[in-house]
Amino acid sequence: MTVVTGANALFFRCLQQLLLSLPRWQVPGCLVYDLGLSDPQRCDLIRRFPWIELRIVPNGPEHLRDVGNYAWKPTIMAEVLSQQSEPALWLDSACVVVGSLEPVIEHVRQHGLWVPWAGRGPVCEMTHPATLTALAVESAIERGRFRAGGVCAFDPARPEVLELVRSWRELAWCPEILAPPGSHRSNHRYDQTLLTVLLARSSLDPSDHEVDISSSHPISFLRTRNKVDERIPLALDPWVRAYFWLRRFLDVAHWKWRELRRNGL
Repeated sequence: MTVVTGANALFFRCLQQLLLSLPRWQVPGCLVYDLGLSDPQRCDLIRRFPWIELRIVPNGPEHLRDVGNYAWKPTIMAEVLSQQSEPALWLDSACVVVGSLEPVIEHVRQHGLWVPWAGRGPVCEMTHPATLTALAVESAIERGRFRAGGVCAFDPARPEVLELVRSWRELAWCPEILAPPGSHRSNHRYDQTLLTVLLARSSLDPSDHEVDISSSHPISFLRTRNKVDERIPLALDPWVRAYFWLRRFLDVAHWKWRELRRNGL
């Protein structure tokens, strides 16, 4: 399985953290897409991590240049899957691998993809109404949960999976659907909404796994949202990992406690 990620200058330190974690779990390489890195950052990546392949974002519509609308993600995944026969796993740069990826590989082997749940809020709460209208989203999907856009794997050998990713890119290339006027990060989930709707309408099994976003039972082999300040030196990575481990532990404990209260225990 090929690991794919990307970052701009603001997420360079996060990207370094992710790349440091991959060899610990025998991940042999990684495709890294340049979303706006500086020349010194690119040179540093190649020097520190010679086993990665640094790429540029594929050509596409004008709004693809705006990293804030995430149109680049489905565009990148569609390109990667069109160029190879093995599955590809997208990981946001703020992710860290902390265990074997075998559960992902096994689910993709059986079902052709792996897209876990992310958070507990309904789709309608964090999707701009214009996108819901343009996609004619069913009420059951509006009330349902989001799938994770920041961690997802696809097998191009499955025609129905490849078609889903291509549809994801096609919708992302329509700015009026992806990012309608008035949409912003606090009221809209861009590519994540599109992927969630496509999966909900399909007969595919993305898995019942949950990432560590408002979850009492998140997957143990992957952490998300490990955003590291760019001023923190790479030499402090062990301490940074310890901090995020503790934060995750407390967050999971909080959600377990809430579940116990809700169940009257």
